[in-house]
Order: sequence, then structure tokens, then C-alpha cells
Amino acid sequence: VLQPVRRRVHPVIRTMANSLHHLFASAVLCLYICQATGASSKTVVAHVQCATCKLAMKELRGYVKEHDVESEDDLTDLVENMCTPKKKEGKWLAKLDIVRYPDVSQLALDKKDVLGQCNSECKVLQQACTKSIAGKEEKLVELLKAAAGLSKIQNSICEKSCKQKKLPSLDAWTDEEFKEDKDEAINSLMDSMKGMP
Repeated sequence: VLQPVRRRVHPVIRTMANSLHHLFASAVLCLYICQATGASSKTVVAHVQCATCKLAMKELRGYVKEHDVESEDDLTDLVENMCTPKKKEGKWLAKLDIVRYPDVSQLALDKKDVLGQCNSECKVLQQACTKSIAGKEEKLVELLKAAAGLSKIQNSICEKSCKQKKLPSLDAWTDEEFKEDKDEAINSLMDSMKGMP
């Protein structure tokens, strides 16, 4: 059986396309998030971007090991999809809940055991993930291909996101209840049963 030939896209063109895609996605997400959370998306993203980036690197590295992803093309596709909850590579985002602990000014992330509905908080996390890797996609692919350690990947990719800075006030923050996505849970169960006798 003949296999379709994958045409390689020049890295510069691919990076430019990714940047434009991320810019457009961020603009659309901002309109949705600002209305849903009561705080500007820029403010909320600033609070969760470092934690999201570090967790993204951990999830991504684990995915590479678990699924034996080795080729540069496959790693590039993985990096492109890692911040999209609707893609299998980005489902980890739907397990996160943004929380605010008493007497703590910064928002935090709480990882659940189940996939949640991708509402406003999920979209905030998607934006934080996208922003944290923007312009660093090729570097991330190189690090994954070289089987770099988690600390090295996090330090290299998340340095800007985690740089110490004064966080904006969150007076208008409204917490959103984490709700399990039962349809997605059924779909995941069905997927896991494929190929079973």
C-alpha cells in the first residue's frame, strides 16, 4: 500500500504560521474569557502562565515517552496540538481547575483525575499554554528529540513565563465550578476498548 508523502514545510514559514495562529486564537479567547471570569484574560493568564508552562512541559515529556514519539515531524505535530484541549495531545488541559486559596494572592492550578468541561477557565489555560510556548516551538522540538531532562526543558521554555514580576490585582476574579465532562469520559473509555477482543 502506497503511503502518502508528507511535504515538509520550511521551518521559518511554519514558525510564522504558528505565531499568526496563536495570535488569532489568543484574540478570540480573550473576548470569551473577559466576559466569563469577570477579570481580564491578560490578568488571569499572568497568574497561571508559569504553572501552566511547567505542567505543560511535564505532560508533553510524559506523552512523548508513553507514545514513543521520536520523529521530528511527529514531535512538531505534538507541540502544535499540546495547547488544544480538543486534541488528544492537549486533553491534559481539561483536567485542570484554577483555584484561589484563602490569604494567597496568586491563582493556583489543581489537577483532577477526570476530564472537565472546557469552559472559561479551560480557555484561560489554553491561552496561557499557547502564550508560554509562542516562538519557542522549534527549540521545544529539539529538546524533546534530544530526550532532555524535565528541568532543562522547563528552564529553557518557561524562563520568560516564570520570571519574577508583580502580578496584577484579581479583585474581579470569579471562580468557575469544575464539572466533569461525562461525554468525554465515555469517549475515552470507548477509545481505550478499541482493538480489544
